[in-house]
Amino acid sequence: MRATVRVICRPELAAGFGLAGVDALAAATPGEAAAHISRITRASPNHVLLVQQDLLADGSNVPGRQDMPLVVPFPGPDRTNPEDAEATIVEILRRAIGYRVRLQ
Repeated sequence: MRATVRVICRPELAAGFGLAGVDALAAATPGEAAAHISRITRASPNHVLLVQQDLLADGSNVPGRQDMPLVVPFPGPDRTNPEDAEATIVEILRRAIGYRVRLQ
């Protein structure tokens, strides 16, 4: 059995996944995410679905553990503290280029 990886996320993240070569479906609400999950499951159950966590708010649209597709929630960006986002970007740059930079 060969599984396909798909991503269901908010529209602002979908373009980034697309640029990384991952097929991403945009969903603005948990209802839209549930519709995507249902449509994908009917077409072919052999998928691994990465779904943005806040789109699975109540968990009712997640198939059971033995069911396919395998649904893996992932956290979306936290917009409550912009300083944390900047610190994360600085740390990624530090690891990539070997020294700390200052963003302006």
